[in-house]
Amino acid sequence: MKKSLKERAAQLSATLEIMEGRDKAEMDNLIGQHVTINDFDFLAGDKGEDFAVFTIAEMPQVFFFGGGVISDHLKTLENDGYKDAIKVEGLPVKFEKKKSKNNRFYVNAILFPED
Repeated sequence: MKKSLKERAAQLSATLEIMEGRDKAEMDNLIGQHVTINDFDFLAGDKGEDFAVFTIAEMPQVFFFGGGVISDHLKTLENDGYKDAIKVEGLPVKFEKKKSKNNRFYVNAILFPED
């Protein structure tokens, strides 16, 4: 069933606590860098899928909207009970641009990168 205009408008203006007092930063700023995710939450997308909103220890004044790969990783880790560990210990990540089989670019997330 389609949402009412009021419900949809409220959803558009919804923010998470993790976003309050921080500016939005672009994922492109993280490509090729080693960073540490230290908090995350999820917002519902237009098509019903959840996507991650996260912060990194290296830039505490900003938040990032995560793409599909990091959102899937963080959802799995949360479901497996690791959210508190990530908030305490941090989750090392390296982001890189990749090209899919369909020649579309996306941002890949390497957890605990070795390089």
